[in-house]
Amino acid sequence: MAKKKGKKSNNTALFVILAIIAIIVIVAIIVIFVVNPGGIKDKIMNVINGQKSNTNTNSGGSQNQSTLAHGEGELQFHMLNVGQGDWLLILLPDGKEMLIDSGNVSGSQSKYADYKTYMDTYITDGTIDYVMLTHSDKDHVTYMDEIFRDYTVLNLYMPALYSTNSAITEETVPSSKLKILDDSGVDKTKAHINSGEYANFFIKAFEENCNIYLNLELDTDNDPTTLDSHSKITSSDNTYSITFFFENLDFYNSVDFETSNSSKSSHMKNGVSPTTIIEYNGKRIVLTGDSNQDNEPYMVQRMKDYYGGVIDCDVLKVAHHGSHEGSSNAYLDEITCEYAMISCNTSGNTFNHPRQATLDRLHNHNITLYRTDLHGTIVCKIDKDGNITVTPTNTNVSDEALWKGADAE
Repeated sequence: MAKKKGKKSNNTALFVILAIIAIIVIVAIIVIFVVNPGGIKDKIMNVINGQKSNTNTNSGGSQNQSTLAHGEGELQFHMLNVGQGDWLLILLPDGKEMLIDSGNVSGSQSKYADYKTYMDTYITDGTIDYVMLTHSDKDHVTYMDEIFRDYTVLNLYMPALYSTNSAITEETVPSSKLKILDDSGVDKTKAHINSGEYANFFIKAFEENCNIYLNLELDTDNDPTTLDSHSKITSSDNTYSITFFFENLDFYNSVDFETSNSSKSSHMKNGVSPTTIIEYNGKRIVLTGDSNQDNEPYMVQRMKDYYGGVIDCDVLKVAHHGSHEGSSNAYLDEITCEYAMISCNTSGNTFNHPRQATLDRLHNHNITLYRTDLHGTIVCKIDKDGNITVTPTNTNVSDEALWKGADAE
């Protein structure tokens, strides 16, 4: 009898200990959720959805970790070989398309026909869901008027810049259509472009019956951890997102964009280029337009504020065709990409893009590089399992040629 009584006492004691441990665990979980509910919830959702965390071990935590669902389709990013210019086609997994810039310095109509033939291989209904013009330079805007002529555009993102070219009249662009610019707060005496190429785009853009959004941070709540409503696109099934980091009003109004012989105004024209981050199945593509030292520090800080620190990205569209003024070490440190793609043309290129200093920075960050002047058109795909494949038209490129800048001796 004594042994049975001792065994019962031991069982009771064990039960009490387990109960106490369970209570401690439950209390700890409740406390954690009360102190940091968003962070814990996001981590759990990332595990459930199979997503990578945005948080770097040195970042101090993430404000906006991904809670996207897993997608079963494929996302494609096409960098067309247009020489000295940008033409980026994104095919989204829900069947929508996005075009970012459509320019070429030469402006040859025969070349546009080739680019349109390429586009029509993928855009079979004549409709483009999203079009973005990053800035007004002709190697990005030359064919934008043809795009609006030949396709139905549903949504347009454009610089917060007026056109003051003589082609802009009350007949070509009625003042009533400029309300979005008039209400934006940009100074018309400064934030304006006089080029014919931008005017051609400007006229066609306001002829089109599409939604127009400005590449401008409205910042109505002054909270760096949130975005304006026009700064993020999320698919209806919550499988992909497109996040835009735009420049602010002070940037647009800080200089006359058309000041003659001003290197500052030239830099600012490039500096209105947003940073765009496309995310799908745990992978991220970063697009930069012609960003440079004038706007990259702001973009880095803006991304750090929003994401809570360094973010793990995968593919970088290198800024300004590999100019030495873009893709700074601070920017590359912020996005930590594995692949980089440069749209450039070394043949007859008076800009000396890509520059050796930029290539050296990319090389020092252990980034796998692709260039349209060597590889031709480049296609990057993210599949349903989150795998990335990059397919260049030309694979016969030596390391020596790949990492040699146009300004190298």
